[in-house]
Amino acid sequence: MTKLGFRAVYGSLTVLVGVPFFLGVVVNDLPPSMRKLWPFFLVSLVLLVFSQLYIEWRERSVSKADGHLGRIADELARSVYKQWSGQANARRIDTPARLLVAWRISEERPFDTWQEVCQLALQWRKDSRWADVSAGTPGDHQGTSELDELFAKIPTGRLVVLGKPGAGKTVLLVKLLLRLLERQDRKIDWADRVRKDQIIPFLTSLSGWTPKDDLGEWLADRLVAEHPSLRAPERLGQGRPTLAEALLRENLILPILDGFDEIPGAMRVIALEKINKALRPAMDTPLAMVISGRSDEFRRAAKDASLKTSVVPGAAVVLLEDVSPEAAIDFLGKAGRRRWANVFEELGTETPVGKVLRTPLMLSLAHAVYNWHPRGHQGTLPSPDDLLGYPSPLAVRRHLLDEFVPAAYRDQPEMAGPAVRALGYIAAYLERGEGDPVRLLTAGAAELVGSAGPESKKISFAWWRLRRVAAPVIGLTIGIPGAAAVGIVAAVIPHLGVGLGLGMITGLVACTITGMISSRSWRLPTSPNGVGVGVVCGFVGALLGAAPTGIILHLTGYSSSPVPGLMGSLGAGIGPGVNGGFRRGIWAAATGGVVCALTAGLAPGLAAGVVDGVGAWLAIALTISGSEPREPSQGIRRMGWSKAGYLVGAVVGLAIGTAVAVAKGPVPGLIAGTVTALVGGFGAGLEGIPADFTLAEAAASPDELLERDRGVFWLVAVIGGGAFGLGAGLGVRLEVGLAGALAVGLTAASLQASWLPFVITRWWCAATGRLPRRLMLFLDEAYKRDILRQVGGMYLFRHIELQRRLAEQYLANSQPKKKINHST
Repeated sequence: MTKLGFRAVYGSLTVLVGVPFFLGVVVNDLPPSMRKLWPFFLVSLVLLVFSQLYIEWRERSVSKADGHLGRIADELARSVYKQWSGQANARRIDTPARLLVAWRISEERPFDTWQEVCQLALQWRKDSRWADVSAGTPGDHQGTSELDELFAKIPTGRLVVLGKPGAGKTVLLVKLLLRLLERQDRKIDWADRVRKDQIIPFLTSLSGWTPKDDLGEWLADRLVAEHPSLRAPERLGQGRPTLAEALLRENLILPILDGFDEIPGAMRVIALEKINKALRPAMDTPLAMVISGRSDEFRRAAKDASLKTSVVPGAAVVLLEDVSPEAAIDFLGKAGRRRWANVFEELGTETPVGKVLRTPLMLSLAHAVYNWHPRGHQGTLPSPDDLLGYPSPLAVRRHLLDEFVPAAYRDQPEMAGPAVRALGYIAAYLERGEGDPVRLLTAGAAELVGSAGPESKKISFAWWRLRRVAAPVIGLTIGIPGAAAVGIVAAVIPHLGVGLGLGMITGLVACTITGMISSRSWRLPTSPNGVGVGVVCGFVGALLGAAPTGIILHLTGYSSSPVPGLMGSLGAGIGPGVNGGFRRGIWAAATGGVVCALTAGLAPGLAAGVVDGVGAWLAIALTISGSEPREPSQGIRRMGWSKAGYLVGAVVGLAIGTAVAVAKGPVPGLIAGTVTALVGGFGAGLEGIPADFTLAEAAASPDELLERDRGVFWLVAVIGGGAFGLGAGLGVRLEVGLAGALAVGLTAASLQASWLPFVITRWWCAATGRLPRRLMLFLDEAYKRDILRQVGGMYLFRHIELQRRLAEQYLANSQPKKKINHST
């Protein structure tokens, strides 16, 4: 909807609500039924005025950045620099003790030579080049540890960084990103800058990219995931393009794509073809790009690719070299050369130790295991000579990986064992594609690790996605308070009957059976639609079944009032709608609505309390458990409204208005329906999405995201539940409204925010021995001990090799012991 449309709709609604309100108060010559409703007019009027003020305020915020992406790009640059400079400080990548990574230029096929890189750049417009063609040759910077000096000379702005596992590729990319941002001149006007001072480097991992997807669309999604404010539309009133898409469209992002080897092996050739395709647009706006990966995997994919042109055309290729024995001795021997004398004799040789201690990763692990002496530690450090007793390089690598976490907790040895187990569970959870590894321990550990497949693995741990391991527990737990309230109200108030519970159960059963038949599986398929669409189609379907049935029963004398049936049908439609989507949900909800209307007044008392409580419990549990984890909100100051929320309010208002009109007359029905639709639309439309354009705080820490999400949870619970409860109280009774407010408030808040589901998951994981109870504190401690690193609101293991080894060890140690047959 455009800005003019927003103003017209809200202005008209304000007049329609405000005029009757003032006439009712000033003239005081209205029917008694209307005079009793003046408080509801007041509430609706306040909400409408507040909505108008919010839209005008957001319009002014947008106008500051509207039409010029330079301001957004500069704010994104500050956010990116803040994020990665914090990572660099935490990992101490610029300290003098840090290993220097040596590299050399490679011009081997199938890559372009430096001359071919320059020839390609000559076809471009001069202002589109990253550097002048005559700026220098790669030999001027051969072997330096700083890539930014070389990158500044590459006229195409394209670079490929290859090396062994643990060779230091990611560290070099982080340093490159920071140096590029530090070199940019931001004092002059954005439009007057050269191209390299406008483009923002963006570092992300390729592990989450499925090459079947468009690379540009995936990059836009990654920008939004790490900087959620870029989800906002470029212009107010338009859903597309988003700010992320606009930045990519204007070629203001330099993608730095780390971890090409994390792409599934069978998909790497397709990935190279997709990357080459992205690098082939018109020469007036060529794309700059940096890619890193393991040498063997990248070369194998390049060899298998059926490309008529070179791989990554116009890219300079850098090969990371092994750490020299001299550099390794200088790095390890500062804590005492005598302790390392026997190991130093093996460096540079083909012995197991000599082959392993050639990369920064293995050297840093060896330093942590045998040199690190924390403050307050009184014990004796292990001897480096232990490394000489292993028969193969694989055994040496596994030993260093296994001993790293205990060494990190050397000052608190009692915490080492629990930390290894908790980190092992997290690693196995990521290796299983964010699936609970405890449920998959029926096969051997090696089979489990291998069977996950590279396509299902994850490298970043997000606290809001952990809820998948306890989805049924979350739904059943959150459903208890609402179900108890619904059950008590149904048992105490006469004439309500078992309609609500029977309708809910019938709708859920119909949805489940339909899903199983359509998918030809005993497992219920997930909904293809979003939560908002599911709620709307569930409500509409329930009303299609309940409204005609209830009205016919009322008019024929079989029911004293259609109100309980219509109100109950709304609850009967939530579960099927959210879990079944549009196709399965709408007819399953209609079936539940019919049953709800037919049985609305039957079996009051204790039977109604039990049946309605169980039905509400199952509906809430399945609704929450079947929904996908939601990204954490950016706080109550960045709330927005969804279109689905307006539709929910309209449907609820239609149901209540129809029921009141049939029972009390058309005028009270119109008033009740209008007020409920306005209030319900406001409450149900609340959505915890980032609608702010200030990007400086977008890359929040995990603790900050959790705190903001908690505020959004309580705001949605109070306002969303209160809006629905107001409608239910107006249409039926006050007690029904309170019960509905509790049930709907907790359900809506758990769908809009991830705080409560995470809290329940954390307690469940602690009770079952999976993770510590104070999980966020534990993760922060592991981050401070350099076991984990932090990227925005997510945690990653310091290296993928550590994650894989911890997962393998966890699954091996958690294997159920085979029973021994003593009869033989």
